Amino acid sequence: MKIYFEQSGGILGIDSNISIDIDYLSPDEASKLQQLVEDAKFFELPEESSESLQHSADYFEYKITIEAKDRKHDVKTTDITMQSNLAPLIRYLRKRALKQKDEQL
Repeated sequence: MKIYFEQSGGILGIDSNISIDIDYLSPDEASKLQQLVEDAKFFELPEESSESLQHSADYFEYKITIEAKDRKHDVKTTDITMQSNLAPLIRYLRKRALKQKDEQL
């Protein structure tokens, strides 16, 4: 399974992204990430949130693409429109992206 994550927006306009191939993770880390994807019911989520953001302040926008065996799915959401079951996966991916960015500095 491959995961592509992009975060943009926010008050400071912070952008980050990460690509993860679970074949290169430790078995424990791969299992944890797989469980987060399953718990999010990722492949059942709509591609884009339909809620209006007209009255919203600065917020982060997220795009996640997951490729697994014979399927691929994209989800676009924000801090405001995110479904609660997706939040743990996004938190995990944000931490990984931040850690990668820190390692590059």
